[in-house]
Amino acid sequence: MTRNLWKGLLLFIFLPLLRAQEGQLIDKVAAKVDGETITLSEVEEAYNLYRTQVSQREMSDEDLRKYVLDELINRKLLYLVARDDTTITVTDEEVNQALDEQLKGIEESMGKEQFEAELRKQGITRDELKKEYAELVRENLYVNKYVEKYVKPKIKVTPEEVKKFYEENKDSIPSRPDMVRLAHILILIKASPEKEKEA
Repeated sequence: MTRNLWKGLLLFIFLPLLRAQEGQLIDKVAAKVDGETITLSEVEEAYNLYRTQVSQREMSDEDLRKYVLDELINRKLLYLVARDDTTITVTDEEVNQALDEQLKGIEESMGKEQFEAELRKQGITRDELKKEYAELVRENLYVNKYVEKYVKPKIKVTPEEVKKFYEENKDSIPSRPDMVRLAHILILIKASPEKEKEA
């Protein structure tokens, strides 16, 4: 998933966190991957995010939930492979930095006051939020490093392939209106006092 998608997932913390009135987490196991658990709440968070991007005409709720679960399972498998690769490491500092960047992005998009209000409404602090999402961010960093190291170098797209793809799909690619970007730089040059007297 892209960085924006994970930022979007963090935004969904402000949907009900499936907490009971006593503040206990109510959750069920949706899948287990090599001992790692994918919870129903993780599936629902990802489903809610995907639903905003995929219309019901494109995919039914049931199909989208299956797709989301498959994606989470694939992501977990990729994480496990990346974690077991001894050449890939993710430090606590990297996790904290990524969390800080993502929270800063959310604050900027929501506004700091609204962000803080949502945290209070959910009954959690910023540090608790970071702690809750630290493992998700760690997994994401492992996957990103793995993709950068092993997948991206193998991707080769020629200009011919790009042109062919465009020709085959141009009806579904939204057109972008012609645009012109203008800029004007004005530099005032003040004449010396002698030149002003001459004029």
